[in-house]
Amino acid sequence: MRVIAFDPGTTTGYCIMNFDKYRDPELYDSGQQEKSVLGKVRLECITAGCDIVLVETAVLTGRLNNDKVDQISMIERIHLVCGDKVEWVQPEAKKLVKEVPKEIKGNHARDAYRILEAWRLKEQR
Repeated sequence: MRVIAFDPGTTTGYCIMNFDKYRDPELYDSGQQEKSVLGKVRLECITAGCDIVLVETAVLTGRLNNDKVDQISMIERIHLVCGDKVEWVQPEAKKLVKEVPKEIKGNHARDAYRILEAWRLKEQR
């Protein structure tokens, strides 16, 4: 099973892992893209072959600034492309994950890993 997680925003991080019940989870890819680059076609390419798409939900309280608008815009874009594959992860969940593999570069990609790992830990319960 292949799972991708997104940390949506002006710069959107992603992390893809393969899960197999006979082996440890394996990092497939990670990175981050600017919102202007991450359109429908690019999202379709990144999510191709993924069984589950994890997206961090937006915190809808507080001031509505450009960063929040970009975050909501990316969430809508991902949901439009991925539809039924999307599962939501609360922002607080990623705070429980402290360690991130060194090969994952960029703060947004590292946050996407934390989202994926928080989901995995929840699924194991």
